[in-house]
Amino acid sequence: MTRPLARSVAIVGAGMSGLIAARRLRDAGFTVQVFDRSRRVGGRLATRVSDQGTFDHGAQYFTVRDPGFRIAVDAWRALGAVDTWTPRLVAIDAGGAQPAHSQLDDTTVRYVGVPAMNRIGEVLADGLAIRTDCRITRARHDSAGWHLEAEVGDPHAAPGPAAGVPL
Repeated sequence: MTRPLARSVAIVGAGMSGLIAARRLRDAGFTVQVFDRSRRVGGRLATRVSDQGTFDHGAQYFTVRDPGFRIAVDAWRALGAVDTWTPRLVAIDAGGAQPAHSQLDDTTVRYVGVPAMNRIGEVLADGLAIRTDCRITRARHDSAGWHLEAEVGDPHAAPGPAAGVPL
């Protein structure tokens, strides 16, 4: 006899892939809990603030080739979370900085998050159950199901059972 399909899922990682997976699973009727070790969602869609200003230190921009991704990007544009970006790229060599027009494919449409790349992660996270500052160190299975264990000293240590943890 097979066990019925678990209807709850834990996802470790709140980057773009984890957040998209969580949204799709939630939309399919699963109860989803996302865990991430960082303070904010987004993974490589991260934006940092320093004394020198704000900068995107993961992905600085992205392109769209897949028709399914195009639908998502169009929805983000409608929300004002992304817009097209026309870079002013330069090549730096021994002669200094020179325009890099010859290296650019001028037909490529590039996109950025608005006001910064982390906005995309925020849009994807909207409505999801997410625990940040929670570094999952182990997933184990027993007769009661899957259990996640968090780093010792983590304020969310031992988050408890979560059936259907993707491994």
